[in-house]
Amino acid sequence: MKIKLQVTLEIDEKLYPNLTKEVIRGELQGNFDVYLQQIEEETKNLLADMNCLAGRKKSFLGEGVGW
Repeated sequence: MKIKLQVTLEIDEKLYPNLTKEVIRGELQGNFDVYLQQIEEETKNLLADMNCLAGRKKSFLGEGVGW
């Protein structure tokens, strides 16, 4: 499954008069990419934990065991 997430961030470039839009965009994109990788890994870990717990619950309740 693929899930596409989009976000729009507003940065006032006037606050950074010594930086070009390209520099600001590049820094923001780099930081955002790292942040999203961390979110993806944490989400996968959480889903794995949830999946494991759901499997234990089904086993405990006899679901999927053929009872």
